[in-house]
Order: sequence, then C-alpha cells, then structure tokens
Amino acid sequence: MSIYRIAVDGPAGSGKSTLAKLAAQRLGIDYIDTGAMYRALALKILRTGTDYNDPEALAALLAATDVDYSGGKTFLDGEDVSGLIRTQEVSEMASASSAVQAVRDKLVALQQAMGKRKSLIMDGRDIATKVFPDAELKFYVTARSDVRAQRRAEDMKAAGQPCDPVQIQQEIEARDYRDMHREVSPLTRVPEAVLIDTSDSTLDESLAEMMGHINNYLENAEKKDVLAEKAEPAATEEKKPAPGPKASGADKRNIVITAFLFLCFIVFTVLVCKVDVAAIGPQGSSVGFSTLNAGALELMPYNAAYYRISKYLGYLALAMCGFFAATGLLQLIRRKSLRKVDPQLVMLGIFYAAVIAFYVMFDKVVVNYRPILEDGVLESSYPSSHTMLAVCVFVSAITHIALSGVSDGFKKLSKVVLILLTIVMVFCRMASGVHWLTDIIGGLLLSAALLMMYRTAVDHVTKKR
Repeated sequence: MSIYRIAVDGPAGSGKSTLAKLAAQRLGIDYIDTGAMYRALALKILRTGTDYNDPEALAALLAATDVDYSGGKTFLDGEDVSGLIRTQEVSEMASASSAVQAVRDKLVALQQAMGKRKSLIMDGRDIATKVFPDAELKFYVTARSDVRAQRRAEDMKAAGQPCDPVQIQQEIEARDYRDMHREVSPLTRVPEAVLIDTSDSTLDESLAEMMGHINNYLENAEKKDVLAEKAEPAATEEKKPAPGPKASGADKRNIVITAFLFLCFIVFTVLVCKVDVAAIGPQGSSVGFSTLNAGALELMPYNAAYYRISKYLGYLALAMCGFFAATGLLQLIRRKSLRKVDPQLVMLGIFYAAVIAFYVMFDKVVVNYRPILEDGVLESSYPSSHTMLAVCVFVSAITHIALSGVSDGFKKLSKVVLILLTIVMVFCRMASGVHWLTDIIGGLLLSAALLMMYRTAVDHVTKKR
C-alpha cells in the first residue's frame, strides 16, 4: 500500500495525543506529536527571553534552533526536553507563539517533509487544515472543558505538582478561545473530519472507534489496489516487481526463535526420559538426570514457607487471567461483536488457552513424579506446570500492558513488579523442594517457547492492523 497520512486535530487535553499514539502502535507507523514540537520551541523562547513578536529577534532564534521528534521523544537542539515541556508556563507560551506565522512556517515545513517519506499519524491543531489538507484520514478529537481540566489536574497531582481544577478549567477555556480565534491557522474542524468526543467514553472505547474508521479505510484502499492491478494490461505484468513476502524479516526471525525454543524443550524432555534414569523418587518412582536432581534436592529440601509463597503467586496468576478474561467478556457484551473487542485481549485469551492446554496435557502425560508425596499420592511433576502458568501470565501481562492506553509511569511500575513476581515465583518453586530441578528447567523452557509464540503473534497482528 502507498504512503498514507492520518491527521488528528482537537483542543488541549481532549486525548488526541494518547489516541494517536496508540493507533500508531496498532498500525505499526510513526506517530508525530506536533504539539510537543511547538512546546519545545516555546521552551527555548522562555529560556532565551526572546520577544516572539519581534520579527528580527524571532528570525534569529528560528535560524539557530533545531526541533525534532523521534522515537516518542522531543529534542531541542539535540537535548531531550520531553520531561520539560509539559508545564503550564510552556503550554501558554506554545499557544501564544504558535500564532506567529514565522513559527508555524518553520515547523509546518518540517512536518510536511515527514509525511512525504513515510506513513504516519500526526496530531495537533491545524493538521487537517494546514499541514496535510489532503490527508487520507482526518479526525477531530474533543471533550468538554470540565473533563479536560479534571484530567489535567489528575496528571499534575500524579507528578506531585500543585493544582486548582477550577483555575485549570479557566486556563483551558482561555486557550481554546485563543486557538480558535487566532489569525494564523486557527483550530477548526474540517467537514470531512470524523468527530470523536471522549468526554463520556473510556480510552478503549474511543480507540476502538478511531481504529474502526482507520481499518475501514485500509481495507477499501487494499481493494482499490487489487482492482487497479487487475485493470493493468497483461503485457505490463512482466515489468511488475514480484510481490513482497507476507512475513517481515522480524516475523521470520521470531518464528525461527519460537521453533528453536520448542525444539529445545522437546530435546530436553527426551533427555530427561533417557539420561541417568534412576528410582530415587517416592514409592520407587524414577527420574532422569538422577544424580543432578538428587544433589539439587539435597541442597534445597522441602520448605513449606517457599511452597506456600509459590502457591499464592499461582493464585495471583489465575486471578490475573480472570481479570483479563472478564475485561474481554465485558467488551464483547457491550460491543456485541468479537471483531470490536480489543485485539490484544483476544490474543491474550488465545495464549491463555494454549497455556492451559499444555498444563492439562502434562498433567495426563507423566514424565516423572514429584520428589514428595502430597496426601500420600504421587503427582505428575514434569514440567513444573505451576511455574509455567505463573511465568506465562506474569510476562505476557508485561506485553499486554505495554500496548494498552495506561500511563507510561504505570507501564514502568507494572513491568518492574511483574518481573519481580516472576523471579520470586521461580526461586520459591525451586527452593520449595516440591519439584526436581529438571522440572523447573523444563517449565522455564516451555514458558519461553510459549511466550515467544505469543509475542510473535502479537507483533504480526499489530503490524497487520
């Protein structure tokens, strides 16, 4: 498909940047935050004390200024200023200085150049009217001023900054007025722009609405491309380049890694069944790598405390499964179509089904039994299905949360917590003495293979969408 541009306009605090960023992740294209570019320039004006109404002073400043947006970060003269441009002072200066024609000319030229090189989604206040009036898709995202003020107040509280919701609402309304009534590129909704009001909608609902319009456009564009190819004379077909592969290089690499990890698990399982097998388990049960396992069990005998901790972490993993399943079910009930359910939740559900299938299978297919009796009964032990379940749930949750619409701070915090839970789970299960060492290794190998399979599928679906 040829290059396409998606223009997203709207007032401050409406959620347009969050929606645009998430949509770009789903589509596998670049997201450009033009507001951040104007804020960066506003920051330099504040730092230098330049009078932006003085044409000569402003021209000198612009000539000596480089603003770039790459990888989700904003750079001012090579300095990452992403964390410095979200203050109220910078916001007000950005609104005021962006009304100056010279400022807009410089940044619009940079933004238009980006759209000529690659598909992208760009948000701001004049994207559909000035930057890309010929954009293939246009959205206007808005919300009531009281809702936007509350969102801004919550962000400031989370950052430890003092705030007054009433004052914030007054400032937002004042900025709206300036943005909509300025002479240069005022904030306007073009007739062809799709209106998305986020006032009374959740982030997931607003994103689903936006993605629905985008996916419809892409499907129609693909059909037109196919019809155009069929309409070309047969004589020109020899000159056409061969169609590209369906899977990208990254997809193929991930598939190879997944297959390799499954192969490692299979080979290790065969070795456990064949190498150094001896009857060292309870009731004369046998286990492979008996010398290694006996030595590990001697170092880490049964420990009830570690066993309880690992069991509780297993319950936590099951609770997380239930939470994500309930979220998906609620979306299905509300949206009345599986196609409208968040595809990341659908992929997570399929992954859980695969994990449970392996869990049940190895409960029935016995490779060896545990080194201890539970209630006087031998219990299947390889691979450690408890370890596999918890590791798969905790690690897959990191991927799912990373693709969701929560704040970056929550993503980082949840990642740290889930990694710690995974480490504690593996250690406690191994140190509890209820499994042979090879059971834990087998569980980790199978977990790695399943998680790589999940990540491969998620990456492929995300790029495709």
